[in-house]
Amino acid sequence: MNKISTALVLALALAAPGAASAEGFSVRLGYLNVNPDSDNGRLAGAYDVEVEYDWSATIGASYFVTGNIAIDVQTALAKFKHDLKLTGGATGLPTLNDANLVGVEHRPTTIQAQWHFAPGEQFGPYIGAGYGWTSISVARNQTGLGTLDTDRADGFTAEGGLDVNFDNGVFVRGSVQYLKFETDVTLGGAGIGTVEVNPWIYGVQVGYRF
Repeated sequence: MNKISTALVLALALAAPGAASAEGFSVRLGYLNVNPDSDNGRLAGAYDVEVEYDWSATIGASYFVTGNIAIDVQTALAKFKHDLKLTGGATGLPTLNDANLVGVEHRPTTIQAQWHFAPGEQFGPYIGAGYGWTSISVARNQTGLGTLDTDRADGFTAEGGLDVNFDNGVFVRGSVQYLKFETDVTLGGAGIGTVEVNPWIYGVQVGYRF
């Protein structure tokens, strides 16, 4: 976060407010927080799952078809990593209390159509909607119960945000995004439940318009 904050301060200090180009390409680098929804499901009919949040660096690019309409693609530069807290138990299974025995990692990639309300203005709010592809894998399994696997998870995404534009092409973006996805979990090849992640994604990015 310190590196990102420093980059933002430098961008703001070096750029003077002004109008932004309404059409063309833009690229962004930033830092996003993937914060899963509460109540993430139940595994083996015995364990409630809570997926912890994580931060990662991201990159994005947009092409403005018109002044208002942009096609945007975004992905993580490094995988997001989440601990899965397991709570509960049943006959023949150990009793767990917020045990961090499983860790997963994923790299979401989204494509959206966006509507920018004030093209060419210093302050540019926007909304967008599209689809996300998420490849999920088990990075850590300390349950001692066997091999855990997850499948890929794709789903709808929606976003809203604000661009603060500067006359040298630099802009700073704050955004809130919802990404709907869940993954089926298998233990030794047998299905044991579904983890519903459905995160809210918060972040700040610095970009440049061509």
